[in-house]
Amino acid sequence: MIPADLMTTPVELLASSEQTGAYGTPRRVPADSGPTVYGWVEQESSVESAADGQRLVDGWKAYLPAGIDLDGWSHVRVAGVVYELDGAPIVHNTPAGPHHVEARWRRIR
Repeated sequence: MIPADLMTTPVELLASSEQTGAYGTPRRVPADSGPTVYGWVEQESSVESAADGQRLVDGWKAYLPAGIDLDGWSHVRVAGVVYELDGAPIVHNTPAGPHHVEARWRRIR
């Protein structure tokens, strides 16, 4: 069980829409704003890749309240930084119903 007093980080949930990129390929673009929920957020990894140019990929995990509206195409904003979800979020259930949502996201710089 995740006590509510541990879920202290504001997480803005940003829906995304599909737009066509400069070369005609589809890309997902986050909304400018969205509802804010509170969750437990922790960094899982940070990898530097020089194979395709100098890139830094940060991996994050969050535990968020049950009932939020996220899918694998959503974005979130934490402390002013926008991240893209890395796969579909996982809803954890109990016999009483949904308990919390676990989501992973990444930032590629």
